[in-house]
Amino acid sequence: MIIPGRALLTRSIIRNVQNPALQVQPCGVDLTLKRILTWTSPGIIDLDNQRRQTASTNEIPFLAPSTTIPEERFLDLPQGSYLVEFNETVPSLWT
Repeated sequence: MIIPGRALLTRSIIRNVQNPALQVQPCGVDLTLKRILTWTSPGIIDLDNQRRQTASTNEIPFLAPSTTIPEERFLDLPQGSYLVEFNETVPSLWT
C-alpha cells in the first residue's frame, strides 16, 4: 500500500521532516541525510547476547565548498559499506 506523503505527516508516521514543501511527494516523503558513519571495528553477536558488542564507527564530515549554504554540503564516498542516519524518524509501532 502506498500512503501519500501528506498523509504520512498528518498521521505522524514520519516525524522531524526538515522542509515539508520540498520533501513531501505524491507517493511518499524524501528523506534528508543527517550523517554518514564508517565502520571501524567488527560487531559481535551470539546466541544469548552475553558477548554482544556493537561495531565502532567514525563520522565522515561533510565537505563544504566556499559557501555556508547547507544544501551545498556534500560527501564524496568511495565504494564501501556505511551507516546512514536520516533526520526524519518513523516511530515504533510498539511504543
